[in-house]
Amino acid sequence: MSLATLQLGTPVLCRHSCRLQRHSGCPRRTLVFANMQPLRCMHGSGEQPEASTSAATMGRRSVLLALTAAPLLARGMPASADTPALVPYEDINDKFSIAVPEGWAKGKVRQAGAQDYKGPTGVRRALVWYPDGPGNLDTNVTVVVNNVAADYQSLGSFGTAEQFGMNLVASMDRSYLQRGPLGGSSNPVQLASLVGTKDLSGAYFVDYTVTKPGESKRHLLSVIAMGWNGRYNRLFTVTAQCPDAELPQLEGIFRSVLMSFKAPPKWV
Repeated sequence: MSLATLQLGTPVLCRHSCRLQRHSGCPRRTLVFANMQPLRCMHGSGEQPEASTSAATMGRRSVLLALTAAPLLARGMPASADTPALVPYEDINDKFSIAVPEGWAKGKVRQAGAQDYKGPTGVRRALVWYPDGPGNLDTNVTVVVNNVAADYQSLGSFGTAEQFGMNLVASMDRSYLQRGPLGGSSNPVQLASLVGTKDLSGAYFVDYTVTKPGESKRHLLSVIAMGWNGRYNRLFTVTAQCPDAELPQLEGIFRSVLMSFKAPPKWV
């Protein structure tokens, strides 16, 4: 199955102010992320990976919460002529593959407070790729993998592509706080807007934007798919994101990366 994207909602930032560039301070590129929070570098923080002890399953609400922590729709725009060469990546644990731009840096991420991934029984797992160089970390591609409940045999268990996209965006949008008979809160809030969705060959595409208070609008292209890693049903979310103003220059690259994603076959 050929697919496309997932999302981390925010730029990658390092708690050592290194922004995860190549330097002696943070050579490991091991990251942590929390719900819609910046990615943080774990190197030198004293934090240790937690051992995975169970293969917890996730329902609809849990999956949506996980996706907001970590998805844009490929709208048929052809790849640009200057799209960089793509390098294949094959994951032996979760049996997926994806091609990423040559020269992009790769990092391992996990959700703060969640168990670290330890093989196919891990609860959550995430990988991130981003242009290697100063000022490029606002642009990234992520793959987030979660277990799902055994009774979730297909994406249809989450509703249609449109319903899935609406629920995902609704879980991130706080515009309701500014509405009401008295006008609501005057404080800036996070805004999320659904641009479009599509059901394509067993995968859901979601195109949306997120604007956090004090930050510029971000555009996210996500593809969601399910697959069997040999032991458990896994939900794969691949997301390409960048500042909204930069999408015209990056959409060709994003499209090539997203469409290269292949999830493992579903369990039958």
